[in-house]
Amino acid sequence: MKITFDDGYLTTYEKAYPYMKKKGLKGICFVVVDWIGKRDRMTLKQLLKLQDEDWEIGSHTITHPNLTKIDIKIAKTEIVLSKILLESKGLKIKSFAYPFGEYNEEIIEIVKKEYEWARACYRSSGSKWTKPSYNLVNKLEGIGYPMVHSIDQPQYRSNITMERFKKLCQTLV
Repeated sequence: MKITFDDGYLTTYEKAYPYMKKKGLKGICFVVVDWIGKRDRMTLKQLLKLQDEDWEIGSHTITHPNLTKIDIKIAKTEIVLSKILLESKGLKIKSFAYPFGEYNEEIIEIVKKEYEWARACYRSSGSKWTKPSYNLVNKLEGIGYPMVHSIDQPQYRSNITMERFKKLCQTLV
């Protein structure tokens, strides 16, 4: 089992990666194309390093829109072009994470044509995870791949502490 990381936060590289490497753990990092190298986000060089260390890098769209609330043609561009752009940078992309965990049947059909698997996330007791699928869901704790955004960055609502992150890793060792 691997921990998934959304949005490409720099703390994934600076905090999670070194700790997980010591524990022999690998992760999956879902990145937003337009956020690569921006404030608090990983650079392309860091993403390539993770990939070289057998981490999976996946797409999380170009701009991180709620795909169910935009025109389907724009949603398709976000899904398809994000993979093309990431691969043009040397990343091997086989997975996709739905921004905000939101998807519908139209979105799933587009994703199915481009990716080997995809996942969404929410914190509900009804979440399930079955691979391979194009509408995977998971929780921070429980069934499926655990999901993390940022570590020790309280300015983000989806932040967790390094202490909690270490406890999460202990469940995987």
